[in-house]
Amino acid sequence: MFSGCFGKHIIMRKIATSAVIAVFLITHVLADAGAVVDAGKAPYDVYEEMMVGRFASLNVDTFAIPAHLGEVKYLFKGDSDKVIVHIQDAHCNSFAQYKISAIIDYLNKEYGVGVINLEGGVGNYDLSIFTDISGEDIRREVADYFVEKGEVNGAEFYAINNPDRVMLWGIEDKDLYMSNLKVYRDSLKYKPEVDEYLGELSHILNNLKRHIYTPELLKLDMQYSAYKAGNLDFQDYLTFLIDKAKGSGISIKGYPNLYLLDQAMELEEKIDFKRADTERSVLVDEMKDKLSKEEMRELIGKTVGFKTKRITKEEFYNYLLGKARELW
Repeated sequence: MFSGCFGKHIIMRKIATSAVIAVFLITHVLADAGAVVDAGKAPYDVYEEMMVGRFASLNVDTFAIPAHLGEVKYLFKGDSDKVIVHIQDAHCNSFAQYKISAIIDYLNKEYGVGVINLEGGVGNYDLSIFTDISGEDIRREVADYFVEKGEVNGAEFYAINNPDRVMLWGIEDKDLYMSNLKVYRDSLKYKPEVDEYLGELSHILNNLKRHIYTPELLKLDMQYSAYKAGNLDFQDYLTFLIDKAKGSGISIKGYPNLYLLDQAMELEEKIDFKRADTERSVLVDEMKDKLSKEEMRELIGKTVGFKTKRITKEEFYNYLLGKARELW
């Protein structure tokens, strides 16, 4: 993911685990994110007492979130009456971070979720470098900047802009974390030797394939290798696979996602992109009348990011469509 937390107690960073969520019974918390700070005891009981009777009860059997925020992917109901909502993250993806912040906002206002447990952190978080900024608009602009840079994650972003609504709490064992990090760093000295062995094995395997594989299977393997190596883009690789399947009498309807992608590519060939650009501009103009000042700032940031290629087309259009669903 991101990550990075700011404050005088920060002692390390951690990348956490790309906007689907899973729900598990245990305690009223969110898991994900990032940075290690001073350790201590998490005051869960204090938060639970504060929330009793003030919000809707989170029932695992019926739990859901608004479609524009994501979807509940997995559910598990145990014997405890506690609840955990696990948010899966897309690392360093600003669009995903804003969605995570929006999910936390929904859970906080709907169910009173006030403790956000973060992977890669130890104890309480100190975000005072942000929260000491008195102007809310300026504070959000600063937080936006660091989200776009990948230095602040969705949970931190929400806490920065809503300091009295949630508490961030890192759940890592610092000693174990540092020990694991040391093992990884110590292993790096063997990387050149390991790479050499892997290169030799790859050479041997490629030679064996040329003697064992049929020409058709060898071509399939070569296309796959080119795609994995980044020498063949996804659309060309997908087109190759679909054409090969059709030529072999295999119906791709049995693979619904591939089938939809094939349909989408066929539709793409019929798209008038100049007209699509015009329609996009019309949509943005209509959205401007319905957006708040903060949302307008976000829209402008996304538009500039798209035009300067700091964010992808997919990310930009996902944002536009998601925002349009919220408004209409």
